[in-house]
Order: sequence, then structure tokens, then C-alpha cells
Amino acid sequence: MAKVTTNTTDLKNDEEIIITKRNNSKNLPIPPYMTLGRSGVSRHQITGLDAISVIRSLSGNSAWFFWLLVTYRDIETNLCRVDRELDLNNKEKGRVPRAYKELSSKSLVVRQRRGIYRINPKAVLPIFKCFEKIWNVWLDECQKKGVKPEDSNGNERVPIRTKDFYRRTGPTVSLFAPPDTR
Repeated sequence: MAKVTTNTTDLKNDEEIIITKRNNSKNLPIPPYMTLGRSGVSRHQITGLDAISVIRSLSGNSAWFFWLLVTYRDIETNLCRVDRELDLNNKEKGRVPRAYKELSSKSLVVRQRRGIYRINPKAVLPIFKCFEKIWNVWLDECQKKGVKPEDSNGNERVPIRTKDFYRRTGPTVSLFAPPDTR
């Protein structure tokens, strides 16, 4: 429920101004959740990736590996350390190279080094405050590996904004907007 702050000021004998500000609470009583990317363009002109349709088109092997990475990822960096966190048997280890090849071709995952993978931050969003930084890291890693950053043309750099930027511009606006229905 939103909190409402009201200030009353007397100007002259008969005049009164009432200013009301609505404060939206950010600590809502909801369970933990994960955000999948979707198509469209945000208010900040950031192009989205339709993660659901891309994931639905994966083979069973690739879907298994993708959801394994999502389950064990670090939510701030979208990194998953398969070598440390997962105890895969030999059969599963044999499935990983084929699954990675498909995930890489669909711009969902890039291998940082052996056993360490980063998930596309537009497919599975990290913590919102980390998105800009992780997106720029994703672009650098894709460029180093020769992988296209995503299937659509929305591979622009997102300028990293400092805390000072947010102080100057006031409250932040959500990075996401409804899809363009033109």
C-alpha cells in the first residue's frame, strides 16, 4: 500500500495550499521471483529480447542446460560456475558442449572460460540496479568471443549512470515499458 505525505502551507489569511506526495513502497510482501526478457522497446529506448519464444525453440538438451545455468546463476552478475557449483556425471558433462553451441548461436549464453558461463542479461534479467553494467560486460564478452550479442538489432550500449546522475534527475523510472502496439 502506498504511503501518502501531506504538507499544508498558509499563504495569506484566507489562502491555503495542500501538497500531497504519494510514496510508493518498494518492499512489497511478495515471494522471490525471476524476470525473463520480452520483446519491445522500453522508455529508455532499450530493445528487449523475447526470451520466452527463444527458450521454447531450444532442443531438450539445450533447454536442460539453460535452466540449469539459470538455477545456479549469481543474480547480480548472471554468471554460473558449472565446474564448482554443479556435480555433473559423465553423461551430463558430455551433453554440455552441444547444448552450449545451440545456446551461444541463439545469443542466450556465452562462455567466459572453462566451466564459467554468463547468461544474456536481456533474456534473464539480473538485479535491476546491475543491468546496465552487466549488459555492457555482456557486449564486451560477445565481441571477444565473436558471438552476436542478440538476434535482434538492439545491441546498443547502455550508458552506465552513476548515483550522482540519479540525484540530479530525481526518482528513477522503470527500465521496462509495455510493448509498442503501433
